[in-house]
Amino acid sequence: MMEKPFDPAAFVEGAAPLLKIALTPESRAGAILHLTIAAEQADLLMSADLGDEDEPAPVFRP
Repeated sequence: MMEKPFDPAAFVEGAAPLLKIALTPESRAGAILHLTIAAEQADLLMSADLGDEDEPAPVFRP
């Protein structure tokens, strides 16, 4: 079964009324842009090839 690609515009159109958010055309465009960027970043993250032996770091130290 093929997964449908994420459609940020459709998500904004469907989610805004459910969340009772009134969007102006400018804020709608901004929300779609930010969701598009987030989806691209999520795709990049999910494409990382991790093995069974890969573990998260126990402590983050910059």
